[in-house]
Amino acid sequence: MIKDLLKYLYVEKLSMAETAQKLGISSERLKEILQSMEHMGYIKIVEGDNSPGCSACGSCSSTSVCHTDGVQTTGKKLVLTEKGQRLCEKI
Repeated sequence: MIKDLLKYLYVEKLSMAETAQKLGISSERLKEILQSMEHMGYIKIVEGDNSPGCSACGSCSSTSVCHTDGVQTTGKKLVLTEKGQRLCEKI
């Protein structure tokens, strides 16, 4: 499931909601898996300032989803670690 999740989020650049749907899991379950992946060293969760131009959101693949019609849903960014990048390169 880790490879699939990384593929959807970082290779296909799907939103969190689309990724959860593709995996057939709830958004809450996806958040739990992402927390586990952070503990395992595949991703790092970085706090941002909740604006589309902030450094945490500028390169995030989900920025267009989080910042639509002036609505900002989160200031967190999921960043791939070296370990996560190596796994993505194999996908």
